Amino acid sequence: MRLSEKPKRRRMRGEILAAARRLFPYIKPHAAGVVILFVVTLTYAGADAARAWLLKPLFNHILLRGSVTTETIEDARLTEGANQTDVEEAKGRAFKQGLVADVLKKDNLDLGPSPIPRDATSALRNDPLAKLLVASR
Repeated sequence: MRLSEKPKRRRMRGEILAAARRLFPYIKPHAAGVVILFVVTLTYAGADAARAWLLKPLFNHILLRGSVTTETIEDARLTEGANQTDVEEAKGRAFKQGLVADVLKKDNLDLGPSPIPRDATSALRNDPLAKLLVASR
């Protein structure tokens, strides 16, 4: 059966090429339009991908807090290789030391410079842009 299928496939392929050759004179006048359409399609796809690439930092760092997630994953990866007894001892020392009260008196809470001062008015603190700045720091 396979021997009879091969000539059929070759014949079909030949018929398709012959049909394409017969249709080419009708397609030839529209070739420039097809090329322009192809270029415009590639340009649109590239611009769409560029827009997604530009929005990636917004989603990762502000809306989804991706940097926090990345740091958490990195911390988990580092602790996997650590000696568990050393990790537990370090946790115990950290909890025994407690929270240093001086940190709470600082304007930036040792988190880096704050975009909004601690003694700012409530109007400034409730401003949407100010909230976005605080959430993204």
